[in-house]
Amino acid sequence: PHTFRNSKITPANDGHAGKYVMQKCDLELYDLEADIGESKNIADQHPEIVSKMQALASEKRRELGDRLQKIKGTDNREPGFAEIANWAKPKPTKR
Repeated sequence: PHTFRNSKITPANDGHAGKYVMQKCDLELYDLEADIGESKNIADQHPEIVSKMQALASEKRRELGDRLQKIKGTDNREPGFAEIANWAKPKPTKR
């Protein structure tokens, strides 16, 4: 769940942003094969899937970090070039 800006109240006009409100999004789950328009939230009908997805999201937040939740992340590196693994280095060619 997260908050988002909903600008459906007043549309933008001449390059000026319209009025908006902050809203909170609850957990949602959709069957995209049967409901491509995401009109029927089935999270309540499948708590086991929601639970698995929440656990996976929490694990990835711990690894990668999450600025919104102020989690630094354990599997990050400083920006810039990463070292090339030995298996990925080009092989010398014979001339």
